[in-house]
Amino acid sequence: MVFFVVKIVEDDEIVVVPVHWFQFSDNKCALPIKDAGKRAEREEVFNLRWPRYDAKVISSHDSYRDAVSRSESILNGGADTEVSDFAKTFQEQEK
Repeated sequence: MVFFVVKIVEDDEIVVVPVHWFQFSDNKCALPIKDAGKRAEREEVFNLRWPRYDAKVISSHDSYRDAVSRSESILNGGADTEVSDFAKTFQEQEK
């Protein structure tokens, strides 16, 4: 499973989500109100009732653990929030 590190535009929040929670056609990320991290780690199928937020994919990872590590680096100031080349390639493939 692929996981994204995503920046929620409206509040600059950095989150880790399974790839299927992100919709490239309108750059929206579905995100549950409760237990988002636990649900992401379990690769839960998103619910159409979840709120959707304008978002930007920062990076793509082959495991939840790697994605969390990257998000923690960003939050601690050790990594930037520019979209990685791999994420750009992934986005192009989805179009």
